[in-house]
Amino acid sequence: LDISILMAIRRLSREKPTRPTELWRLFDLTPGAITYRVNRLTEMGLVERSGDDADGRSILVSLTAQGLTTVNAVAEAISAEWLRRLGGLEKVPGGREMLGFLLDQVLAGWDGPEG
Repeated sequence: LDISILMAIRRLSREKPTRPTELWRLFDLTPGAITYRVNRLTEMGLVERSGDDADGRSILVSLTAQGLTTVNAVAEAISAEWLRRLGGLEKVPGGREMLGFLLDQVLAGWDGPEG
């Protein structure tokens, strides 16, 4: 199971389904590699394809209900593990808030415009 692809589809598809081209650019993989992975996830019932009404040549991918449930369960398990491992932050005044702030800054730099 390629959970990284599922998580990327969840993140990219918040407002609308995503194009496979966004995935191969994100993962720096060939279009064929993404097609193979999307095919596998489709066969597993985790991802579905649809046509793009705006561009009849394009294919869009999105999570199925089962795919969303799977991704959410994995994300929840990862979060629980992070909380377990970072329990020492509770010993530092403002430690959790400080980590949250720092991670927000990293994420803003990661998702922001490339310089």
